[in-house]
Amino acid sequence: MRIKMQETPLKILNRLQNAPWLIRSILMLVILSVSSCTSWEPGWTYSQQATASGEIDALLKRADEQSLEAVNKDKLQALLTTYEEILTIQPDHRDTLTDLCSYYTLLGAGYTSDRSYKAEVYIQAIRYCEKAMYLNPAFMQRVDQGENVWEAASLLTAEDADAMGYWATAVLYYFKEVVPDPLKVFDARWMTRARIVMERVETVNPEWSGGANYFNLGIYYLAVPKAMGGDMDKAQAYFEKSATSGPDWLLTPWGKAKYYYPLTGDRQAFIQDLEWVLARNPSETGEPYPWSVYFQTQASELKAQTDALF
Repeated sequence: MRIKMQETPLKILNRLQNAPWLIRSILMLVILSVSSCTSWEPGWTYSQQATASGEIDALLKRADEQSLEAVNKDKLQALLTTYEEILTIQPDHRDTLTDLCSYYTLLGAGYTSDRSYKAEVYIQAIRYCEKAMYLNPAFMQRVDQGENVWEAASLLTAEDADAMGYWATAVLYYFKEVVPDPLKVFDARWMTRARIVMERVETVNPEWSGGANYFNLGIYYLAVPKAMGGDMDKAQAYFEKSATSGPDWLLTPWGKAKYYYPLTGDRQAFIQDLEWVLARNPSETGEPYPWSVYFQTQASELKAQTDALF
């Protein structure tokens, strides 16, 4: 089997799945010792020049309409195309950049099971958030001097909360769904980096997005090993803050059912929260409509797995 030198470690590991176990083990150790899978060129390194002219009002209206219909992969991709068309006219449109980050994250989480495609869309999401952060002049100056997002995050403000919050969300999804389990120990620093950014959101806009940042911090403390600061009690405390901040939002009850209750063994709470999510009108929750639909779809699937999980 020939391995191309320009291939990423993730692609190489995927290609090794059918190799003899001894060869696979040796090559995996070599790869792990010299490289980490999780890396990308920052979003601000890409061109931010307008390539078209015109008004964006009609495109923004189209995007609003499409967001109320984005209940499957094709319609979500159509929404993303409209947002990207807006950027050809106004590449520094902050809300469009962060909406792209949010919905590319949803595309990866909800509409593909292919790890390579997930990697592609999560990195795209991350880059759009980094472009939005780069609109902050102080942050721009610092990263232009060579600092990374988490190193310059202290300069970001409440105006940048969407960019930071969605960036951290996309990083968490990437770590959970893209990085192979054998590599997670080598890439665990990305969880710490995400935590630094989440803590900045907690400082400048603690109840961001209906408590979504609190929820993300709960996921952090739930996911990392105790040796790195993992703490079930802290996770639960953050989940409670999230639920209080967004009582009409589906994120926390859905997320606790997906990630928390299977660890605690609380079958009754699992069912209760999922039934609450399923009983909501997706047009009347705190989340954007496409995310509400995703949470309800997931809730239905999780409920069907109750006996297998408990």
